[in-house]
Amino acid sequence: MSETKRTVKRAKTVVPKFDKADLLMASAFTKLEVDILKVVLEEDKQYSLEQAKSEINKFKEAI
Repeated sequence: MSETKRTVKRAKTVVPKFDKADLLMASAFTKLEVDILKVVLEEDKQYSLEQAKSEINKFKEAI
């Protein structure tokens, strides 16, 4: 009997990333959260929504 191995390829989930300006206009954040994002996000980087929320939480924990 011969053994057959199956290779299962899993599709990688592509997480959309946004620059600071796009996140500041997103309706997913309150006005307070937008103000926090203005301070904590860097201009030349891109962030997923989860990363942006994480940065907000880090800021809130620090104060």
